Amino acid sequence: MIDLLVSVIILLFLARLCGALAEIIGLSAIVGEIFAGISVGSTLFPQFTYLFTESVLLEGMADIGIIFLIFLVGLKINLKSFEKFLRTGAIIAMFGAFIPFFAGTYLGFAYFSWNPVQSLFLGGIMMASSMAIAGRMLYDCRLLNKRVGTLAIDAVLVGELLSLLMLIFLVQLVNNSTFSLQSLAKSTVYVAVFFAAVILLGKYISKYIEILGKFLNLRVKEGLLSMVIILVFTLSLIAEAIGVSMVIGAFLAGLVLHERHLKKIEHEIYSMAYGLFIPLFFALLGVYVNLFEMIAMWPLLLSIFSVAVISRLFSAYLGARVSGMNSKNSFIISLVMTPRAEVAFIISSVALLNGVFSSSVYSAVIGALILTIVVVPPVFRRVVWTK
Repeated sequence: MIDLLVSVIILLFLARLCGALAEIIGLSAIVGEIFAGISVGSTLFPQFTYLFTESVLLEGMADIGIIFLIFLVGLKINLKSFEKFLRTGAIIAMFGAFIPFFAGTYLGFAYFSWNPVQSLFLGGIMMASSMAIAGRMLYDCRLLNKRVGTLAIDAVLVGELLSLLMLIFLVQLVNNSTFSLQSLAKSTVYVAVFFAAVILLGKYISKYIEILGKFLNLRVKEGLLSMVIILVFTLSLIAEAIGVSMVIGAFLAGLVLHERHLKKIEHEIYSMAYGLFIPLFFALLGVYVNLFEMIAMWPLLLSIFSVAVISRLFSAYLGARVSGMNSKNSFIISLVMTPRAEVAFIISSVALLNGVFSSSVYSAVIGALILTIVVVPPVFRRVVWTK
């Protein structure tokens, strides 16, 4: 227990401090939180790495961070307004997801001579975007409530959903020693049924969760908050039990609870998640990164970064133009979709923990993802403010 408390104190303090410093210099807090993990990981203090990498409880807290992170993404989606631009957003997302997927897979398989599983994981990482970074970029440039901003958010959300589905496939690939098309088809059916059941029953589930929670609030403090957390964990558990990723359950919990307008609860969960669990998740990602290995693997890092940026800019721009958007707005949307964060980091973590990526490859991949977060937003601001 002492080791756990020490590791949480160190990681959380450094994650919050580095996150704040990153925000001060115009970067995402995610970048600072990852560098906090790097600073206490195998790069500078390898003798203390065991405090963070051998703690099952700490890894469990990081997993809860993933659950809350994806739950909050789902909670932001208004299905009614989402449906308004769904067709255009879906077209942009499909172009923006599948072309980078094939580009990343080809890069790993043909250029670096990786095996098919490694190459598919790299392709899956290329598919992802970042809801958090996209929202921040649009907010900073006052585009969040404009048509181009709404379309960009729709495209990012559909792209993130496609990335989550790819994550299911990749988890099946590494966890099922007897993997086959039949097992994949079976998992796909499970996912479809799970999605349909939760969406169809979601209105009733969320209604009774709210009623029960408000009743509990009359007797105990934060009863509604407890019921919401129970629902999130229950759907995550069911998703894991049927052989898909727990993040799908968390995402669906966010979707079904959005309509209940639980703003007070959203704030409380947001405070709890970003006050403890989510910074620990990103910091723990950094613990596994070796900065010296990252530097030594610079050709791989720059190759992944270049393909990630070029393939996304080209594909999302093409998708937006096909959808009838003008050149500047198409470029704006393609830039918004280029940074990779949440789901990309989760896929990278799955690859490392399942032995698909070595430590050095993982370090290079994380470095490339960080570069997309650091480089793209300043370019985006210049494009938006240029007449």
